[in-house]
Amino acid sequence: MDSIANQIEENIAPGFKRARNEEQKQLRITQFLDTAAKLYEEEGYEKLSLTQIGKELNFHRNNVYNYFNCKEDLFLALIIRELEGAIEDGIKSFDRHMSVVEFSNVNTQLIMRHQMLLDLLAITNTTILSCASASIHKRFRVQMKSLQDRLVQHLESCTLDNFPSELIVDLFRKINVYAMGIYPASVEYKQRHNIPVYAEFGYEPIKFEESIIAFTETQLNELNK
Repeated sequence: MDSIANQIEENIAPGFKRARNEEQKQLRITQFLDTAAKLYEEEGYEKLSLTQIGKELNFHRNNVYNYFNCKEDLFLALIIRELEGAIEDGIKSFDRHMSVVEFSNVNTQLIMRHQMLLDLLAITNTTILSCASASIHKRFRVQMKSLQDRLVQHLESCTLDNFPSELIVDLFRKINVYAMGIYPASVEYKQRHNIPVYAEFGYEPIKFEESIIAFTETQLNELNK
């Protein structure tokens, strides 16, 4: 029976080979996530479908459904992967006690290196989670909390000079909440997504990088009082 199922599955899409062990399954998931990230950068979230992702890999749509119930579930997995990368980057970046200016610059550059993550987090609560599977949604929240706690623990041992660790952790959270809030309105976001800016009508989008630096410095000044 299994051989018949294998033959049917492999005949559905030329070139598709069924994943037969955990390592192969993880490789297949990586292929789906890599392709979703590539197509997202090219076309954005709304235009993407599991059918399109499968076609890009020469897989039938049904092959993708063996791994993800819907597009939203796939993108939650992609967000977790991007967040894992950002957390690892953060741990490497905050590797010593820093001055105020150094902390501000290092944190701003960290954020700027992970703009796709900002993109996706900006639509997580309003678009992605609204259609995600309940079990995947719950797992996503648990994974997010675990990753965030990991960075918080690191920051508690590697903080700004002359500031208590708990204040730095709170500052870091405030900066990232602010960043996610303003990023979709920024010139950097519009440039990434080829969204026109009509300056002749008096519209000037936020300069994201400058705004993050200014916000960080304002928060640090408050802590100094």
